[in-house]
Amino acid sequence: DGWIKLWGMGSARLTLMIVWAACVRVQSDWIVWPQRSLLFCSIEKVGSTSFSRMFNKLRLMYDHDIEVVPRGKRRRVRNINTMDSMGWRPADIRRRICDATWHKAVFYREPLERFAAAHASKCGGRDIAGGGNCFAAFGNRSISFDGAARTLEFPERPSAFSNPHWRPQKFACNHFVKRNLLQRCYQTVQLHPVDSFSQVVKLLSAIGIDVRTNLSTRVVVARYFPPRSRRIHQLVTAVSKGEGHNTGFQDVGALGGSSRLSQLYNQTRTLRAVLRAYAIDYENFDIALPRWAAARMSALRNEDPKLAARAATWPVEATE
Repeated sequence: DGWIKLWGMGSARLTLMIVWAACVRVQSDWIVWPQRSLLFCSIEKVGSTSFSRMFNKLRLMYDHDIEVVPRGKRRRVRNINTMDSMGWRPADIRRRICDATWHKAVFYREPLERFAAAHASKCGGRDIAGGGNCFAAFGNRSISFDGAARTLEFPERPSAFSNPHWRPQKFACNHFVKRNLLQRCYQTVQLHPVDSFSQVVKLLSAIGIDVRTNLSTRVVVARYFPPRSRRIHQLVTAVSKGEGHNTGFQDVGALGGSSRLSQLYNQTRTLRAVLRAYAIDYENFDIALPRWAAARMSALRNEDPKLAARAATWPVEATE
């Protein structure tokens, strides 16, 4: 009955709703800092909330004409950074993608790790409000990890791809992160929790912000991307006391690192389903396969020789 009512709205109106939803998603993917000529493609489960909040605070610090965002209104966390707040359209992004006067950056993530982090957050209870995303992607608010992975096996487009937390990273930002553009026009970085602070410092340095010599800026960055340095971590804790919990990019640490990831993917069927679904990300971003996954290629070759042959062309994570 629900589908009948929806269809009764008329195909033109339904199409308009779909286009509107797609435009809203595209606009929220981009973080724009005009005063610094920065276009940043923000991908869900690649520190997107941390990046959004960090850039919000930095813009308020450096651009004094920006309207202050009231506390407690989480829905407005992105509003001063979005295309919509600038009055931009996708065509405005397109004109600047390969404009040498603008700095373009995208942080991406190893797909097996990203899928596991999204499941832990949205289906495993780490994010209190995450159940809705889990239900939208898999039709279940608390589906098991293996169960979620196996929904990707269906021949039609996996329903998980309709949710930005599981959508392939290649499809982010209105497909403006395709391989040919990445190589020519972007600063690309694979985000790692243990190195995230230094990686973000390099990004900000590229747009003229020296984090190392500016204490207040360093505190903001370290709050959302905790550094290895215990001294800086203690400083951030002291300065941020009373400002709420640390929302830093730490979910892989919570997952238990690579050994825990290997255990999550202990079934070859689960590993195969996720690798096949996100093979386009490995190839688009030239992502290295984790050593523990590469070691399982012989078992994968027995079940899916085509996928194993495809994965054999990907680089493998270097030995530490």
